[in-house]
Amino acid sequence: MRRLTDNRAAAERRLPLILYVEDDPRNVEVTRANLEADYELLHAATDREACDLLVARGHELSAIILDVQLQGSKLNGVDLCNLIRGRRDRREQYTKNVPTLAKTPIFFMTAFGHNHGEAIAQAGADGFVAKPVAFPSFSLALARLHLRGVRDLPPVRTAKAQEP
Repeated sequence: MRRLTDNRAAAERRLPLILYVEDDPRNVEVTRANLEADYELLHAATDREACDLLVARGHELSAIILDVQLQGSKLNGVDLCNLIRGRRDRREQYTKNVPTLAKTPIFFMTAFGHNHGEAIAQAGADGFVAKPVAFPSFSLALARLHLRGVRDLPPVRTAKAQEP
């Protein structure tokens, strides 16, 4: 688990905070390069790291980005989304204190969105973005959510979290 942006610069500009849960370091670097100018990014590579960050900073998050598959984790991204939305039992010790975040936008950034679309939607995600990511569109969707309020928006049009 590591912070992906410079704390001082982010604090001075008060950037919106995003948790990115992704096990592939290449995807993390691409996402960081595309979003760091406008967002403070926190990164978790595993479900445990994500839960630790959610406990520590969950109520500060402007958005959460999840990958479906998380190598080395007991929970996958869909399980984490269900946990964050309060739709999953907190059986594992490290999940016990994870807050329920009903209004924080959750996006999946995955190559498997179409395969898991129904599960993603049922877990309470706001949408998914297919890899490779069109970052200008995704950045616009994040900006709209930040500027207008989490649930007061029409659906984000990046990609729907439902089967076509």
